[in-house]
Amino acid sequence: MCKRIYKEQTTEAGGVPFFKIGTFGGEPDAFISQEVFEEYRKLYPFPKIGDILISAAGTIGRTIVYQGEHAYYQDSNIVWLAHTNQLDNGFFLQYLNKQKWKSLEGSTLKRLYNKDILDALIALPKPHEQACIGSLFRNLDSLITLHQRKADKLKTVKQSLLEKMFPREGESIPEIRFEGFTDPWEQRRLGEIVGKTYGGGTPSTDNEQYWNGAIPWIQSSNVPEDDYFSLSVQKGISEDAVASTAAQIVPAGSIAVVTHVGVGKLSYLEFPFTTSQDFVSLSDLKAHPVFTCYSLALRLRSDINMVQGSAIKGITKEDLLSKGLGMPSLAEQSRIGALFSKLDSLITLHQRELGILKNLKQACLEKMFI
Repeated sequence: MCKRIYKEQTTEAGGVPFFKIGTFGGEPDAFISQEVFEEYRKLYPFPKIGDILISAAGTIGRTIVYQGEHAYYQDSNIVWLAHTNQLDNGFFLQYLNKQKWKSLEGSTLKRLYNKDILDALIALPKPHEQACIGSLFRNLDSLITLHQRKADKLKTVKQSLLEKMFPREGESIPEIRFEGFTDPWEQRRLGEIVGKTYGGGTPSTDNEQYWNGAIPWIQSSNVPEDDYFSLSVQKGISEDAVASTAAQIVPAGSIAVVTHVGVGKLSYLEFPFTTSQDFVSLSDLKAHPVFTCYSLALRLRSDINMVQGSAIKGITKEDLLSKGLGMPSLAEQSRIGALFSKLDSLITLHQRELGILKNLKQACLEKMFI
């Protein structure tokens, strides 16, 4: 472990990042001087490039690989292991990540002591096989990191464009827009651009025949956050089930808006569907439906954020339809909708790849280690 750093040796900004157990693997909130860093790194133990640091307190067992960056680590709470050439670091990293640190009695450890680490059993293949396994997982981790970074970057781009391509409160011109569009946006109530609304209902769970139909039925938990086009239908109901409730079959091309239990989530569906009672569905739109999704989601999020310290438990249909939305021409709506739809498709693509790679890695961890 690194030599102890005392609080009076740290500052809140500048200098070399000093990672404590609470910031290990994240962003530092303390720093030490370059002079102390150079002196301590020269005189006392310090990790080498490629060494694996592991948290021994807090959430024990978290790991990072030291890549040679200027950084210093809290003594005793963050440690690393010097080892012989019997261990390949890539193989060893996956072993540590897979390890469930427990006492001899089987209870989860609250602190990882040197003895706990050194007494742990590890099944070792030959060095060449370790290297092959380590290389495989390094490649998987690199791909996971790549897709995560791309998804995060696209989300940042999307958020920035949402802030700049829709007018601010009280304004009628956005900060940036597509070439050729100069007219101010009109403020219109949602009720003016919605031709018809549909309610929902939940059929009795006691009647199994209600739940073996082909009519898609969605509930609030099916609708993802900030993704208006990737809803995965989990349940289908029969026509008898529809007739038994206040649910209505909503035509394709409608927007399902959650008005209870997750207020503000919404989804655009390109097929007929039914919903639980937690929705109001908007149909026969006199505006571009994809643009309307983004515009309405922004407005609902803004309203929810204005209610500080409490969660909105519900919104009535009347309140929903009274919301004011800035509306440009249909041509500009179409361009804006297409742009954000493309961004969301790319984000979804990287997130799916990320999920596939994480599942593949987990499967390999379970099957390639004893």
